[in-house]
Amino acid sequence: LQRASLPTKWGGDLLVLPTLLAPITFSYSGDSFTGTIPDDVDFCGATIDLQGIELDPGAQFGVSFSQGLELTIGN
Repeated sequence: LQRASLPTKWGGDLLVLPTLLAPITFSYSGDSFTGTIPDDVDFCGATIDLQGIELDPGAQFGVSFSQGLELTIGN
């Protein structure tokens, strides 16, 4: 949830200090995932920073990194 800028041995930068790792797989035909955020005023205005890291045989070291993403839950 906390921003960072840490170089890795795979040639990309880790832009978020990991709190939760969620391994998922995708098919080539496209997938979609859904979820809900609890309806709780304590989450209002909360900011979450995310980054995707993918096994990528086309990448120089076999791993690619997404740009950082910041989500702010409704006000």
